[in-house]
Amino acid sequence: MNNIFIKDLVSFASRHIAWILPTFIAIILLNPAGAEFKTLLLVVVFECLAVALSGLAVFAYTKLNFINKEAFNCIGFIFLGVHIAVGLIIIGVYIAQS
Repeated sequence: MNNIFIKDLVSFASRHIAWILPTFIAIILLNPAGAEFKTLLLVVVFECLAVALSGLAVFAYTKLNFINKEAFNCIGFIFLGVHIAVGLIIIGVYIAQS
């Protein structure tokens, strides 16, 4: 049982080290204060909502009959549009907090 846990932990770390390590390095080098942490938590909350909204949009729009290759582009553009909108909202909130 312990061996399986270690294999799962190593597998998780090897898949996610590309974003975990730069994130920790950036946090250490930036030395953020309270407002930055609040904004970071706000980003996490908004991105969770964005993923949920993107999933809802994909559910709604994939009821259409996408037969050709453009179906993947459509789903990609849905996710891209939602995340751009969420990013603009986060920038606005960060500017308002400053």
